[in-house]
Amino acid sequence: MKGVFSRETEELLYYTDGRVDWDKHLVKELGNIDPTTHAYVGTYSDGNMMSVQSDEYNLKISEINIIGPKEIFENELDSTTTERITDHHGYPLHKQLNIMMDAMEKHGDFLREEEFQTMFKVIRAERNQNKKRKDEMKKDTESFNYIDKNHETEFLDDRMDKLVVKINAE
Repeated sequence: MKGVFSRETEELLYYTDGRVDWDKHLVKELGNIDPTTHAYVGTYSDGNMMSVQSDEYNLKISEINIIGPKEIFENELDSTTTERITDHHGYPLHKQLNIMMDAMEKHGDFLREEEFQTMFKVIRAERNQNKKRKDEMKKDTESFNYIDKNHETEFLDDRMDKLVVKINAE
């Protein structure tokens, strides 16, 4: 996961696993993070990742006077779920495909293959957990500002417009 920062203010704009325009933004590699449990606090040059449960995080948040719900992007949650399936549980895409191909070659009915069933259960459980997490965050509007995939670009464009207005006003 990467943090994308404003070149002018060094403020965090958003997290992404996607492509970034390096000429327009500062980018910092943040490692494998779960945006529901960790947050970047500070600027590009003096910030770091913190558990949102830590006392240090709560102290920093109160110092910089952040108010309002934490922004959560649906794409971040989906990326975390993909990482858990591929890295934590050991089912990268090529392995998933190989298990399915082997099961289909061995049996006409590959759904009965034990290795396929194990993988299927892991993926189904992770997807269900991700759906529950999304539903909880959508409902908890005091703690989270949930931004779904369909509105992410619009939200980020609006944020960039506000940042440009703020910079131009200074």
